[in-house]
Amino acid sequence: MTRTAPEVDWIRILYAYPGYITDRLIEVMASNQQILPYIDIPLQHADPGVLKSMRRPANMDWVYRTVEKLRKEMPGLALRTTFIVGYPGETEKAFETLLDFIEEVQFDRVGVEVTAGVSVGVGVNVTNGVGVAIPSAEYTRLITSP
Repeated sequence: MTRTAPEVDWIRILYAYPGYITDRLIEVMASNQQILPYIDIPLQHADPGVLKSMRRPANMDWVYRTVEKLRKEMPGLALRTTFIVGYPGETEKAFETLLDFIEEVQFDRVGVEVTAGVSVGVGVNVTNGVGVAIPSAEYTRLITSP
C-alpha cells in the first residue's frame, strides 16, 4: 500500500462486514504502518437466532476466532462494533447472550441502536410484529456492561 498511495498518512478500516475479514486482510493490516490498528465490525447482535432473523452472518465461532487472530497479529488493536437491541423477536435470553458476549470479547468501543417500534427494512420477513420496547434499565445494563 505504501507503494500505491505514499501520500496517504493513514487508513482506518470502517464497517468491515462480518465474513469479509480474511487472514490476508489481517496480515496486510498488521504489516502496514499506514493502516491503523483499528477495525469496526458491525456485528449487530450475538444471538444466532436474532442474527438469522436479521439475515446477518450467525457463526459466532467465526467471530471469536477472527477477534483472536486480529488481537494476536495486532496487540494494540482497537476493536469497535455496533449492536441492535429491541429487534423483533429478541428475547431476554438473547439479550443476555449479547451481554455475555460483550463481556467476553471486551470491545474497545460499542455503539447501540434501539430498534423498538421502527420498520425493519425491505427483504426482512418478520412474522412476530415489531420489537418490544427496551426498558431503560436493560439499555443501561448493556451500556454499562464491563
